[in-house]
Amino acid sequence: MLFRYYQTSEKQTIYSAPFCSLATVVYFGLIVAMLLLPFVFGYASSPFWLKENSYREQPLVVFVNSALVLLEGIKSTTGQPFYAQYGTDPLYQMYLGSLNRVGAVKMTQIDNNADGKPEYLEFNCTMPVFTDEQVLHVRVLFGIQIQLADRVRLMSQGLIWLDHSSPLPGGSLYADGDVVINQRNIMTDKADYIVIEPVLDFSAVKGMHPEALQWTNIMSTYMARNVITEFNSPPPIWSAFRDPGSPFSIYIRVRVPETRVVYRPSVLEVLKNGWIQYLSLLVLVCIILLPIYDLALRSNVVKTVVQSVPRYGRDLKTPIRY
Repeated sequence: MLFRYYQTSEKQTIYSAPFCSLATVVYFGLIVAMLLLPFVFGYASSPFWLKENSYREQPLVVFVNSALVLLEGIKSTTGQPFYAQYGTDPLYQMYLGSLNRVGAVKMTQIDNNADGKPEYLEFNCTMPVFTDEQVLHVRVLFGIQIQLADRVRLMSQGLIWLDHSSPLPGGSLYADGDVVINQRNIMTDKADYIVIEPVLDFSAVKGMHPEALQWTNIMSTYMARNVITEFNSPPPIWSAFRDPGSPFSIYIRVRVPETRVVYRPSVLEVLKNGWIQYLSLLVLVCIILLPIYDLALRSNVVKTVVQSVPRYGRDLKTPIRY
């Protein structure tokens, strides 16, 4: 025997029905619907099980002592092209031979709020240029180390790459932009990702494989990594004036904003997210189905036995006897 109560201030109404009846079928169908419909709505509206999640974190970005600078142009006296290149590694400078120009590189890390994470990096480089050499093309490449320590623990190296050319001879180049971290694959929550291979491996000169330090090979090898960095900036400012005999100067400011990190959540996070969705949809389903079920009982849509009894199980006019 199943019962359903409706209580007022003075009496309560009881709807009862035998176990083998249409009312019992409707009652159990209501329970099944309330339990299953949240799953159906959850799967239909959005992914019920969380497959990936993301958060924002400011990475720790610092310089590594590796840089390559290339200047290209023409000689005003002969009209012949000239090339000047500089690398921070002494052995690489010896490998360049006559193409090597010893430049002055200064790298500065600025931490305004003293939280241990620089807000921006400054790269200054001056390259000696002869009086008859007119610079038309500049290519700069230097390495940075990035570190994440929140949900995903990552330590790797990245590249800041800047390539600019102009039809007018220039004397300086200025660029200001953000470093952006890009992921090719999703990383796992609470996992360690440590990449020890340098982005600029000057040891290739020692191993008699200098072709690894060609610009195309550097970019090809770097782009094969899972986590890479990009330099996102407006068009650089090219200064077309240079005093005779003065060096070519390059200034790059790299800002370090918060980055979006995508990761694969743990099992507990997946269950927590699914449980929250299920409860919210269960409340909505109960708000809709329970009034419909009550209306079906009161309107005699299903056959039940109706009894009205005093609220306290006695006649309200009868006094209590002790």
